[in-house]
Amino acid sequence: MAHALVMQDQSSVFAATFVVTSAITICVISMVPPGKIPLWASCLIMVAPFLAFAASMLHLPDLTPRLHPIESLYLNGKRQHEAMLSRQSKTPAEAVIEYRRRYQREPPAGFEEWVELALKKGLVLIDEFDGMTKAFDPFLQIDPSILKQFFAAMPRDLAELVEINITSSKVAWSADKPGSYFGDSINKWLSKDPAYMAILPNTTILVNTFDESKVVIPADLLVNGTKKNDHKAKVDVLTLSHEHPWTNVTLSCAASSPARRNMTTPHTNRIEFVSNITESQDVCTHRDFEQEYAFLNNPDTLRLIHAPVPVWSQASPSTFQDIMFPSPYYQAHWGDYNAEKDTYWEEKKNNIYWTGSTTGGRNTPDNWRGMQRQRMVLNTMRKTGPHNITLLEQTKGRKDWKQVPANSTSLQSLLTIFVNGIVQCDDSSCEEMERAFADKGDTAMSASQGSKYVLDMDGNGFSGRYYRLLRSNSAVVKQTILKEWHDDWLVPWVHFIPLSLDGNEIWEMMRFLGSTQRGDEIGADIAKSSTQWVGKVLREVDTELVVLRLVLEYARLFDRAA
Repeated sequence: MAHALVMQDQSSVFAATFVVTSAITICVISMVPPGKIPLWASCLIMVAPFLAFAASMLHLPDLTPRLHPIESLYLNGKRQHEAMLSRQSKTPAEAVIEYRRRYQREPPAGFEEWVELALKKGLVLIDEFDGMTKAFDPFLQIDPSILKQFFAAMPRDLAELVEINITSSKVAWSADKPGSYFGDSINKWLSKDPAYMAILPNTTILVNTFDESKVVIPADLLVNGTKKNDHKAKVDVLTLSHEHPWTNVTLSCAASSPARRNMTTPHTNRIEFVSNITESQDVCTHRDFEQEYAFLNNPDTLRLIHAPVPVWSQASPSTFQDIMFPSPYYQAHWGDYNAEKDTYWEEKKNNIYWTGSTTGGRNTPDNWRGMQRQRMVLNTMRKTGPHNITLLEQTKGRKDWKQVPANSTSLQSLLTIFVNGIVQCDDSSCEEMERAFADKGDTAMSASQGSKYVLDMDGNGFSGRYYRLLRSNSAVVKQTILKEWHDDWLVPWVHFIPLSLDGNEIWEMMRFLGSTQRGDEIGADIAKSSTQWVGKVLREVDTELVVLRLVLEYARLFDRAA
């Protein structure tokens, strides 16, 4: 609105300039007898109004107010989302052309049949599989015969690995493992439609049922691949539970990267909103993640391999090479959201809500304060305040926003963030956290539905509550460094509000969203957009089609003729 008013004011000035100059020109012409003005002077008089108009445009200062960074990111996200929707393929032939353009290779066998099925079943985003498809790139650099040797060498006695065999369109899996329901879910998805089964290739898949991912391929192997006899097909499993894993989990980073050169960035109170999700989650460029993210500091469970074995996992940090697939957890807990207990946006409390336990890693007296969940609570709870924070303030003339120091007192009511369970700790750290997080609030699953904004943070792995929150009438503020299969489909600042791992921008985020009219309008639109979008792209049939496409891509790794 402010932008429109300023533009209207500028237009009025331009119009007035033109009218006044034109009037003067007419007076001059009418006062001079005909034939008394040289031709060149007549021409000059005639163009005078236009010259004055142009001059006024050149010299009038630009009074357009600079939008708040959140509004700019929101508007840009809306444009990106609209562009994504408009460019989707409408036929199998178009999808093949787009596949070749994006990935510089032919699509796998069965792809055109898959596109026909996807179009028939109303899949909205036919072409948006970049993250899932590019995850296969490291393995495509390796000769299939060598890849098969590594795959065969992978120990099968790990409790977290479920082996799924697809033969002659029939799916079988190791049912004696704790996570055998993963096999049951994949079988259910792939067997849902006879048309799926008709294009299923014969293949064997290893599914990791742990929250934590498993595969980190060393950088030299990622860059150069491997040829016959270069590497002995041996797979060692490293158990790094309750140990510092940083060196092992960053072996896929370049040797010159900050992650491997101990290049830390000095901490400041300067705030930045997430504008590039990929960059904000890049472990290789964020040495600080070693101390700020529990899994990368002291995982509660981690069994890792440094071999090129394409293991399927539910989520992973950027340095891992696991193949992302839809977690069965989301579908199994679809009923956790109860629309009858939700309220309309206007009826919700004007705050952000989160509660959860101290999962993420193994908590010790030395590290628990830095773990992402505990750090967020400590930095926002009333008990430890008032907090020294940074806010944004418009400069004189509203041409920009400057960062100003402040304290949290006036904004404290906008944040309701607390720990409700102390877990994964030794006795001393458990006692320390019990004292630090004694204050509790409403811990019912539906409690978050009473707030306009809900925070979602990683635990040991991905957050299983994410889909429930997206379906609600609240706007989701998402803090994660994990990749998931749906990343190509959920647009930041449109379907969720991204929060950096540092998280220090949360105060200004809530000041703008929670105490300004424009912020409230943006928050309401994001909440509405996420609810509607989930109903279009996270249906069970969408999951079926995604898993089917992943199987087609995966089988090609071992049979390049496919």
